[in-house]
Amino acid sequence: MMLSFSTCFLLLSSPSLTWAFAPVVSTTRPVSSLNALYGDYLLSLSGESTATSTATADASQGGTYILSQEPFWRTHAPFLFFFWFAFPMSLVETDTQICNIHHHPLSLLTLATGYQPQPIQYQPPQEDNLMKDDIDTLAHAPLSYFDISLLTAKGPRANADVGTPHDSSRKLAQHGMLRAGSWWCAAGGWPSPNPRATTEIFFVHSGHGCLTDLDGTRHFFGPGDTVILPKGWSGRWDVLQDIHKVWFVVDHVNIEEYGNPIRVLVTHYHELASQHLHHQGIRADALDDTKPSPASLTYYDVGPTKVGCWTCTSGSFPVKNPQTGFHVLEGVFLMHNDDDGSTQRVVAGDTVLLPRGWSGQWDVIEPVKKLWVVTKPEE
Repeated sequence: MMLSFSTCFLLLSSPSLTWAFAPVVSTTRPVSSLNALYGDYLLSLSGESTATSTATADASQGGTYILSQEPFWRTHAPFLFFFWFAFPMSLVETDTQICNIHHHPLSLLTLATGYQPQPIQYQPPQEDNLMKDDIDTLAHAPLSYFDISLLTAKGPRANADVGTPHDSSRKLAQHGMLRAGSWWCAAGGWPSPNPRATTEIFFVHSGHGCLTDLDGTRHFFGPGDTVILPKGWSGRWDVLQDIHKVWFVVDHVNIEEYGNPIRVLVTHYHELASQHLHHQGIRADALDDTKPSPASLTYYDVGPTKVGCWTCTSGSFPVKNPQTGFHVLEGVFLMHNDDDGSTQRVVAGDTVLLPRGWSGQWDVIEPVKKLWVVTKPEE
């Protein structure tokens, strides 16, 4: 049945009717997830956190929705129908204007134009192909990559003698003898009698614990602390409050510590304050008339493993790295890769692994502080 122009005009011009017939849309993923395609007006449908939009949703019915904070046809209905009647052809919409969200049976736009756009299938971000063993390019993970809900459960610890500790973990990547990842563990305790096969360095994001050497010396640690477990260490673990940490592991051949017993080393965050660091002045290789001023502290240098803290004020400079990994404690900076021209933005909470010989340029946007681990070739 063909409606007259005046009837259509009156129907579509009535605010109450246009609202009644409006297809309603669920905006259930942050709009930033597909900004590259549709900007801030993008609406997707996967059922997570709500984006900012004036649209509401009836997911059971769906509908064809024009990508605007207010549906375009609500405010331009008279013009659309005049255009349709003036030119005997269907309206043509582009993918940058319309997103199909199933076909609402009451969608006036579908009835008017017969347009049936193809659904846009949202593809969740795939894990970066750098997240694997023995890579030779930069590997980067924000702290959200190590969210506790994303870690792989390992089950209860079989030798626990206090509480019911159970743990989970997730690996980031591996460069030669250096790898990185994250670990979470529920409160409890257990003996660790077998000498460690690797050297581990970890930064505590939350929780409290105690590591006990073989002679009974206890080392307490908590949020903000850096802990080093040398190869050959053995003793006892006690998780006093559920722990979440980011770790680096150096897999080297020899036990390099000669103490008896081999001891845990805990460095508290306040020990990395500016007055404890060695300030080096403005970098001689600073670029673009900037004045980056670094400071550093090495607090472990045994065998092939070096661990320390590094800070830098805003500025730009070239970088060529040994095999290294770091966890950013403060600040924001950009890493420009000489090999492929890519740029990686890095912020507090991020973890990065760089292959030996990586080179590029760093632009420090906000003063940076990082925990770093460098490995040297074994002799």
